[in-house]
Amino acid sequence: MVAFIRPVRLCPRLRDYSRFKITVRGEPKFASFFLHLSDEQLRKRIDDVLNSLKEHPDNGDLVERALWPDAYRKLALDNLFRIEVGRGQRMTYAIRIVGDDLDVDVIEFFRTHKGYARRFHY
Repeated sequence: MVAFIRPVRLCPRLRDYSRFKITVRGEPKFASFFLHLSDEQLRKRIDDVLNSLKEHPDNGDLVERALWPDAYRKLALDNLFRIEVGRGQRMTYAIRIVGDDLDVDVIEFFRTHKGYARRFHY
């Protein structure tokens, strides 16, 4: 018996983003957290990561769908990435492409690896 693997439709890792209008935005929970963040060093680290995503949206690591927590599956995402912010801190985000618009939607920030591991059931 031969098994056929169906190709999974994910956002391809692109090299040239010049044709896209790239927007980085936060989902409501993340946006509220970032707006009220008083730790200036952490704010700068997150801001640096957000700026890097404006240049290269696929900088993060693609998370396999089988590893997604239930809360993320309910968001109807096509893909999910995680990116290191520093000191065990991580952010999760998704990429959505509609025509010439490429949106990076930041979903959640994790202050510690332990929080990330708890969310993803590691």
